[in-house]
Amino acid sequence: MLVGRRTELSRLTAAFQEAASGQGGVVAVVGDAGIGKTSLVRAFEPDAAVRRGYCYEAEWSAPFAPWAQIVPGAVAPRTPSGTADAHVERYQLFETVTQQLLDAARERPHVLVLEDVHWADGDSLGLLLHVARAIDAARVLVIITYRETEEAPALTRTVAAMHRDVRLHRIPLAPFDRAEIAAFVGDAGAPHVDWLSRETGGNPLYVRELWRHLADAGDPASAPASVREIVRHRLSLLAPATAELLQIASAFVAPFTIELIAAVTGGDPTAALDEAVRVGLLDVSPGGGFELVHAVVRRAIHDDLGPLRGARLHRRIAEALPPRAAAEVAAQYHASASIPGAERGIDFAITAAEQAARATAHERAVQIWKLAVDLAAEDQRRGSLLGRLALAQAIALMPDDARRSADAALELLGDDAIAPFVADLAVSLKATGAPSLIWEPLVERALPRATKPIEARLRLLRERYADLATGPLHIGQWLGPDPEAVALARETGDPIALAMISSPFEARTAEETRALLAAARETGDPVRIVHALDLAQRDLYHRQNDCSAALVLLDEMLARANALGSIPLRTEALYGIAKCRAVTGDLPGAHAAARDVPALLARLGPAHRLRGIAPIAMNCALGYFDDTDWDPVIAQATSFVEQPRARRTPLGFVVAGFAAVALAMDGQRDRCDAWLRTLLPIFERGDATMYNYRAALELCAVAAWTLELVERAPALLALEQRIPTELGALPWSCSALERARMSSLAGDPDAALAGFTEARRVLAQRGHYATLALIDLDEALALGRARTGADRRNELLHAAVARFDDLRMRTWSERARQLLGRGSDAPDGLTRRELEVLRLLAQGQSNKQIATVLFLSAATVQRHIANIYAKIDVTNRTDATRYALRHGIAT
Repeated sequence: MLVGRRTELSRLTAAFQEAASGQGGVVAVVGDAGIGKTSLVRAFEPDAAVRRGYCYEAEWSAPFAPWAQIVPGAVAPRTPSGTADAHVERYQLFETVTQQLLDAARERPHVLVLEDVHWADGDSLGLLLHVARAIDAARVLVIITYRETEEAPALTRTVAAMHRDVRLHRIPLAPFDRAEIAAFVGDAGAPHVDWLSRETGGNPLYVRELWRHLADAGDPASAPASVREIVRHRLSLLAPATAELLQIASAFVAPFTIELIAAVTGGDPTAALDEAVRVGLLDVSPGGGFELVHAVVRRAIHDDLGPLRGARLHRRIAEALPPRAAAEVAAQYHASASIPGAERGIDFAITAAEQAARATAHERAVQIWKLAVDLAAEDQRRGSLLGRLALAQAIALMPDDARRSADAALELLGDDAIAPFVADLAVSLKATGAPSLIWEPLVERALPRATKPIEARLRLLRERYADLATGPLHIGQWLGPDPEAVALARETGDPIALAMISSPFEARTAEETRALLAAARETGDPVRIVHALDLAQRDLYHRQNDCSAALVLLDEMLARANALGSIPLRTEALYGIAKCRAVTGDLPGAHAAARDVPALLARLGPAHRLRGIAPIAMNCALGYFDDTDWDPVIAQATSFVEQPRARRTPLGFVVAGFAAVALAMDGQRDRCDAWLRTLLPIFERGDATMYNYRAALELCAVAAWTLELVERAPALLALEQRIPTELGALPWSCSALERARMSSLAGDPDAALAGFTEARRVLAQRGHYATLALIDLDEALALGRARTGADRRNELLHAAVARFDDLRMRTWSERARQLLGRGSDAPDGLTRRELEVLRLLAQGQSNKQIATVLFLSAATVQRHIANIYAKIDVTNRTDATRYALRHGIAT
C-alpha cells in the first residue's frame, strides 16, 4: 500500500500523458535513502510498456548494468573493431540502443525506469543523456530515481545537461509527516506514532523497519535506535541458516543466484531464501536473482561481520564465483586483500578491464584497472598495471589522473619499457586534447631511454612555437615539426612516426595533398583513410580555397566517420560541411549540418581542440552570411586569445580575426577599432607564410570594411602585400576582394574597381556564391563612398537584392533594400545594424521582438538602442520613431 504521495503520483501521470502524446521527457524522483522513491515508481501504473533497470552500489558492477536490463543484449561487450578511435564502439552502442527504443515506442508508449542512478557509472549516464536528448518527439518517458545526498559529479553534470537540453520534471520526495506515519502503521500503531516520527525523522524505510521490529518484539521500550540494530535483532529471530545466507548476501551488491549461494554455503539455500523473502529482507530481482531490500540493510549486516569475518567471506565468494564473472571475482579478491593470496584477482581484473574497454565503458575500465593496481601492491606487474591504468584514464578523458598514474608507473618500469609506454600515453593524451603541460614532461623524461623509432615519435610530439605577443593578446607562431625528428622518422621508416609528420598546419601544395590521400587509400586502412580525408579537406578549405572540392571529401569523411562511429571525426566533418555550404551559398544545408555539432562537441573532452575553435569558426561563418547572436562568439573568441596558453596553438591569429569580425558585425565600433590597433602590429612580427596568416588578416579587413574603419585600411593593405600570392585566403572572402575593400576605404576608387572585377572572376571560378553575392553590395557601397556612378550603384543594389533573395541571405537582402530606399549615406553615423534596429523600433516592435527578428540577444538589442539614442540625440522611443520617419528609415 502506498501512503500519501498523491501529488507526486499526479505529476508522474501528467508527465506520462505528455509523453504519450509525443512529447517525451524525463522525470527525476529524488530524495534520501529510504524515502520511498522505489515505492512511488512501482505504484505508478501507466498504460504503456514499462522497462526497468537497476543500478547497484558497486564500482565493479557490469558496464551499462541498468541498460542491460532495459534493452537486453544491446549493450553486451563487443569485440574490438581495430579502430584507433577510443569512442567508436561507444557511439555505435548509444545509437543502437536509442534507435531500438524509438522503434519500439512507435508501436506503444514506453516508460523506462532507471533506479538509483546515483550509483550509475559514467558510461550508463552518458547513454541516459543520449537517449534523453533523442526522445523529445517520441512517446517515451524516462523515470530516474536518485539520492541527492549521494549525487556523484558525473550525475550532477548529467542532470545539469538534462535541465538545459531536455524536458525534465523534478519530483522531490519529503519524509512522512505524522499523519502519513499514522496511516502507514494503522490503528495498531497509533500509540507509537510520535516515537516512530522522532526516531526515524519520517524516513519511510526506517518507519517500516522499526514498525516491523515492534511487531516482532512487541515492546517499543526495547526497540533499538538505529536501523543497524533493528536489522541485527531481526536476524536474531531468523533461522541460523537464513541469517548466514543474509550475511553472505551482504557481501554482494548486484543480485546473486541460488547456484552462487549454494556454491558459497555448500548446501541447499532454498529454505533460507524463502524465509528471507517472506520476512521482507530479501527481494527477487527483475532478472530472477536475489538482492537485499536496501543498501542500508546490506551495510548494516555487512558492518556487523567485522573486518576478519568480512574478508574471509569475500574470499569464499571470490573462490566460488565462475571465471566468467571476472569483474565480480576481482572485486571480491580486492575486498579480501587483508588475507594472503589476493593477488590471484589480478588476472580477473585485467580480463574485466579489457572487457569494459571493448564495450567502450571507459570509466568502468579505469575503475577496474584501479582494482588491479591495488591487488598488485607486492606484485612485479604493478608498474605495467599502473601504465595500463594511465592509458585507460587518458582514453576516458582524465588527463590529470593519467599523469599521476604515469608518474607512479615510471618509478617501477624498467628502462626499456619507459619510452614505448610514454610514447603511447603521450599520443593518446595529445589526441584527446590534454594540455601540453600534462604530457610534455613525460616526453622529456623518456627521450634519453628511447630507441630511434620511439625517439622519432617522442620528438614529433613536441610542439615548436615562437611567441609573437604575450599580452594583452597571446599569439604564437607554429614552427613546424623538429627537422631532426622528421629526418629520424624517415630514416627508421617507423609507420607511426611517419604518419605523425603530416600535420594540418603544414604547408602542402595541391599535388602533395592529393598524393597524401592517395597513399592512405592504398593502405585500405579505414582509420588512415578518414584521417587523410580530414587533412585533405582542411587543405582544400584553408589553402586552396576550393570549398566545392572540400565538400566532396567532407561528405565521404562523414560517411566513413559514421561507419566507424567516431565522434571527433563526425564533429570535424559536420563542422567543415557547415562552413563550406555557407560559403557556396547553401545556407539551409549549412544550418542542417551545424545542428548536431554542439551536442557532439559536448561529448568530447573539455580540452579537445574542437571545443575551442569549432563553435567560433562555424558560428562566425554562418553568422556572417546569415545572422546570429554575436555576444557568445565575441566572448569565446576574445577569451581564447586573452589566455597565455593561446601562444601554444597556431590558431591565435585566426581566432583574433574572428573576434574582430564578431565585434564589427555586432556594431561595437570603438572596441573593434581598439582590437585591430592591438592586433595589426603583431601581424608585422609574424611570418606571412604561416598557417592561417592570410585568413586572419582578411578577417581583420572584413571587420574594418564593415565598420568603415578608414584609419586601418593603409596598414591592412601593406600587410597584404607581404603575403606570397600562391597562398590561400579566407574561404569566405578572397585577397582581391579585401584589396578592393581597403582601397575604397583608403580613397583609391580605381584600385577598388579593379579589385572587385578580379574578385568576381575568382569567386565565380571557385563557386563561392555567397561571397560573390556580397560583391555587388560592396561595389555599390564603394561607389557611394566615392560619390560617383549613381546609376551603376542602383543597378548593383538591385542585383545584390536578387542574389541575396535567391540564396536566402535575408539580413543582407534587407540591408541592400534599405540602401536602395534611403540613398548612399547613413545619417548621423548609424551602422547597418543600428539602422535595422531603428527601423524595427519605429515599426513599434519591442526589444524582445527585435531580438527575435534579428537573431540577437535582448541585451545586444538594448545596447544598440542606447548607441542609437546617443548618435541621433534622443532619449525615448517616440522621438526615435519620429527621427526614423523623417529620414525614411521606418519604411
